[in-house]
Amino acid sequence: MRTGFPTFRGLGLDPQRESRLHALLAERCRAAGIAMGTLEASELAAAVFAADLRENRAAAPHSARPCETVPRNAA
Repeated sequence: MRTGFPTFRGLGLDPQRESRLHALLAERCRAAGIAMGTLEASELAAAVFAADLRENRAAAPHSARPCETVPRNAA
């Protein structure tokens, strides 16, 4: 079943990251014997993107700290 060429466009990624994900997807499809443009390739694209999100979340510096509570009547 052909579903169209899997792409990472429209996800708000920078062009370098988009290209890297596309190359990784092509490599994984070749290794698994999956033709690009199939439902299986689209499912693999979702898995590649999810793994990339997990990797970036784990590697990202934690700049957003939880709100520190300050007692109102601290004296």
